Amino acid sequence: MKNNGTILIETDRLNLRRFVKEDIEQSFTNWASDTNSSKYLAYYPHKKKSDTENMITHWIQLYEDKCTYIWAIEVKNTGDIIGIITVDASFASVEMCEIAYMLGS
Repeated sequence: MKNNGTILIETDRLNLRRFVKEDIEQSFTNWASDTNSSKYLAYYPHKKKSDTENMITHWIQLYEDKCTYIWAIEVKNTGDIIGIITVDASFASVEMCEIAYMLGS
């Protein structure tokens, strides 16, 4: 498996792109603090914006590693961050990965 890291992926309606610090406010409001979005996930909704800030700051640091796959889901025509998609490539030796996503309700 060739690891390319988190590169931009575009569709007609969405951009899947790296998180930047400017995404903290929208991420907290639109999905990270949303109790409905995480109902069936091993994820606890953020109670404070600083929780989201710490998480996104950490992810930005991880982008140096080409094995990191963490995308912000951005609506093209509005610029709204509506969720996240991650890929865990730690199973690459058996040519398998795990994909997870979370969208704001």
